[in-house]
This record gives sequence, structure tokens and C-alpha cells, in this order.
Amino acid sequence: MTEIYYVFVPLVNNVNYNLSNKENNKKNFSVNHSSTGKEIKIELTGNDHISGIKENDKNGKKYVEIHNILVLTGYAIDENSLELVPTLDPCDYVKGILIAGKLQEEIDKKAMSITFSKDEVMNKLYFIRKSKVDLKEQATIKLIIAENKKVSKTKYNSLNIDEHKIQGIKYLYGITDADAINDLKIKLNDMINYYSIGS
Repeated sequence: MTEIYYVFVPLVNNVNYNLSNKENNKKNFSVNHSSTGKEIKIELTGNDHISGIKENDKNGKKYVEIHNILVLTGYAIDENSLELVPTLDPCDYVKGILIAGKLQEEIDKKAMSITFSKDEVMNKLYFIRKSKVDLKEQATIKLIIAENKKVSKTKYNSLNIDEHKIQGIKYLYGITDADAINDLKIKLNDMINYYSIGS
């Protein structure tokens, strides 16, 4: 049985999401921390992402529909390293998108993999704005987990990003209209919040 790989991309502040072309018509999606320079590179393996963003039209005005944002409970994020930290607290969570791709090799070696049968992905994972996804094969979810991280306290954060930071997300999903891009920014800032590791 073939496995399809998906990477959990956390949606957090102080990060730039970018999309770039590689050789052989392949694309890289990258998550880059604007202060620490920490970068996660993902080679896209297709367009069948579990999380979906679609541009639509209503009365001549473009808007976006967002589906299947993944909520990982029991985790907070280290905003400097962009790694997930298990806290064992069900009140802690990180939200993000699941995209079809493979992690850069050195990062992949440290990532945790969870494999689901194609029939259980939508049942076992906690999605908001849930919609049906037709998976043809079993799916392996890649999570970048911090090792031996001390948890002192966690902090609640609301997403506050602008259009420039989500360039890669809009290109990934083909969102081109100015009204739709603005709607994407507003909806992400409205629906995304998360917990981070405090000092």
C-alpha cells in the first residue's frame, strides 16, 4: 500500500510562509521565522492537501472558504524553533494546515510520524470547518516535535498576520484576487489562535 505524506504547518505569528520553484517543476513551501531565521522546508508532492482554501465569488465579490484546519491538542509551540512541545495539557493547542509534501531530509529525521488508514484520517484528527476529503491511500502525518523541552508555562496567542507573511499560502492555494486575499487574511486572523511555550 502506498503512503501519502502530509506535513503539519503551524499558523503562528512572526513567520513568513513562502512558495518557490525548484528544478523539474517541483515546488518548495517554506516556513521562515522572521527573527530567529529558523526555516522549515517542505517539498510539495501534489495538490491534494487535506486543509483546503478555495476562492469563490458572491455577487461579483471574491472571498475564500477555508476547510480542515487541524487542531493539535496537548501541544504548545516553541515560537523560536517552530517545534511542537508536548505539554499533556488538553487545554493547550496549536492550529495549522496539513499539506501534501515531504520535509527536508535533516528535519524529517527528527520528525514524528503518525500513519492513519485512509478511512480514519478525518475521524481521528480534530478539524475545524471540517469538510470531506477523498483519500486514496493511507496517510502519514509529519510533526516536528521538540526534544527534552522544559515546560514552565504556556501563553495564549491570537494570530496577527498581514498579506506579506501569507504569500506562500495564497500561492499554494491559487488565491489571486485582492478581495479574496484580504478575506483570507481576515479569516485566518479571526479563526487561528494557539498556545506557545512561555519563558
